[in-house]
Amino acid sequence: MNKSKDQIPNSIMKASREEIDELELAIFKQENNELLKVENLPDDLSGYIFIAAPLPYGDGSFILNGDGMIYRLDLTESKAKLKTKIAKTRCYYADLAIQNQPNKYPKNFRFRNGGPSRMSKVLGSRNQLNTAFFQTREQLFVTFDAGRPYEIDPSSLEILEPMGSTKNWQEMFPLSSIFGTYSNPAHPANDVKGLKEELFTINYSTGYKGLFRKSIQKISQWIKNRVGEHNPINKLIDYIQLGYTKLIFYDLKTKDFDSWEMILPDGQTVSPDQTIHQMSITEDYIIFMDIAFKVELSQIFSAFWLKPIDNFKDIILRILNFINILFLSVFSKYGANLKNIFSTIGRWIYLKFLRFIPPEPYTNLYIVSRQSLSTKNQNQIEVKKVTIPREVSHFTVDYSNPDNKIILHVGHNNGSDVTEWVRKYDLPARENKLRPELVGMIVGTTDLGSLARYVIDAESGVVSDKRVISDPRFTWSLSVNTHRELCNQSINETADTVKNIYWMSWGFSWETIPERIYSAYKDSKFRHTHHTQLPEDYKPTQLLRLDTEKMEIVDSFEFPYGHFACTPQFIPSSLPCPKDKDPSIHGYIVCVVLADNPDNPNQPQDEFWILHADDFNNKPVYRLRSPQLDLGLTIHSTWLEEIDKEKYSESERRQKREISVYEDYRELIKKRPKIKELFEEYVYSNFIQQTSEAKLKEQE
Repeated sequence: MNKSKDQIPNSIMKASREEIDELELAIFKQENNELLKVENLPDDLSGYIFIAAPLPYGDGSFILNGDGMIYRLDLTESKAKLKTKIAKTRCYYADLAIQNQPNKYPKNFRFRNGGPSRMSKVLGSRNQLNTAFFQTREQLFVTFDAGRPYEIDPSSLEILEPMGSTKNWQEMFPLSSIFGTYSNPAHPANDVKGLKEELFTINYSTGYKGLFRKSIQKISQWIKNRVGEHNPINKLIDYIQLGYTKLIFYDLKTKDFDSWEMILPDGQTVSPDQTIHQMSITEDYIIFMDIAFKVELSQIFSAFWLKPIDNFKDIILRILNFINILFLSVFSKYGANLKNIFSTIGRWIYLKFLRFIPPEPYTNLYIVSRQSLSTKNQNQIEVKKVTIPREVSHFTVDYSNPDNKIILHVGHNNGSDVTEWVRKYDLPARENKLRPELVGMIVGTTDLGSLARYVIDAESGVVSDKRVISDPRFTWSLSVNTHRELCNQSINETADTVKNIYWMSWGFSWETIPERIYSAYKDSKFRHTHHTQLPEDYKPTQLLRLDTEKMEIVDSFEFPYGHFACTPQFIPSSLPCPKDKDPSIHGYIVCVVLADNPDNPNQPQDEFWILHADDFNNKPVYRLRSPQLDLGLTIHSTWLEEIDKEKYSESERRQKREISVYEDYRELIKKRPKIKELFEEYVYSNFIQQTSEAKLKEQE
């Protein structure tokens, strides 16, 4: 196999916006280093995989900031077909209208990219629905960490209606935006064995946790003491000081909301420092974590205050280029020097005002007793706080909690921050290694990660046992995981413990480690591997199988050089599990694999790879291809054995969208003429109809 000169493919930075109704994929079988085209997939591989990905803007902004694309991979009748659809929310259509008619709307209506967010000064923030899925017994939702989850129709892939109305949610910022920022976990929780159609999520704000935090809080408290208890400014001050954290209960049948403020045993309110990305549930407890996704406000609002600086610099550089063209022989040397000076100034501005704030080197998790929620007429519930060392990417829990012991399975992504990206002013941590083609890509890890199993006494909030493993061959940049679901109603199977977990390791590469990230982490006292001992060579993307009882990596698959794999998804075999085999490895793992075409590096050769869950290397690997495949950097996925293709008619889907959009916005925009015009001329009709981008272009 010819190696690409690049370890990470350019394909990772690109993705097609085309919505595909049905695309049949060619099937290849790889065995003993031979790749042969075949007609069929294995008979026991079936069902539907739903995968979410952000569509990159391609302007150097953060790759995880983009409109959500939903992919559905149909593995039915031993064939493979793909369907795609953009998650077209109300704010999606508002954004398009302003882009397509810039002179019709005020400049402060425009949406701009800031870190992981896309915001408008007037309209608020985009809900891009690009992160994960959440399934209940009868419904499927697509989620985003800064917006309300939406139910989607599994058959058409159209989004239907958000979870609750705007009146049920509190905004992250103390504003009254049209499109509010509603922070909540991308992974809500419901009882996998319960009979009720209900779920739990969290509506929260971290408050201000950035630079000069203590000084700002002191000033805020001084103001609060002088303006009086009932002054409206107190709402802003409370946000700066504390933020808020509310546990939300949502009844999927009645659409009733209930909420509780969460307090610690000492009476203090729960105040997360980073991001509550994930929740999970056991038979007696609800668990959520404040994990290592730290979003700084300076990133979010940088698009507004850095734009004039960039514009000024670009004007000066154009003048210099013009001078060089006229007087090349005289001024070229000075022009080049001035360009370097302005690049240095630009770099200084970015480093100072967008200074990297590393995630905390520990993780707080919170435990809610489910029994405490049964008490009526209460506004608060007490929670236990447990702190474990090092950063966490994702986790899962056993459903059973014998003797009130919670079994927690964790991936520690040490020395890593997935909310940081390679920027145009970055310098390489290793000479000539940082690639300009990867501007916008998530920065690489700067330390070896680890996998852990914690036993937590839920009543005392104490870690009673822990087992942690690290391996320099495998545990670099642990990202997401998959496992056999504990409860699979369709095949009448339940389990109480997670025995095998499949983790994706994104490996190690200097191509995505800027000097500022390396410097921020290199002297951390919590490092696993000393910064001088980091590998000089590339560590590839790998799929790992962790036996949680032995706490050993018992199988691994190394993806080829120049390939980047993501989003593993377990699919149970449809055949009965043999008596001598553990059901948790009886099935397949499907991964998205991004790569460049070896004959044309500017073209993608993205694929889906299918591995046997019980043996990665000694059984055939299936690869699904099409010249039309141009996938985004996918994040999370889910699997359904069947979908009801007649669950919602076209008119029912439209009715759900129509009712929800008018309920949310009719009163909110009534006294705002220009915004009302935007909704009445563009947003309402297109959202209800789910008009495609192709059709919108035809109408222009």
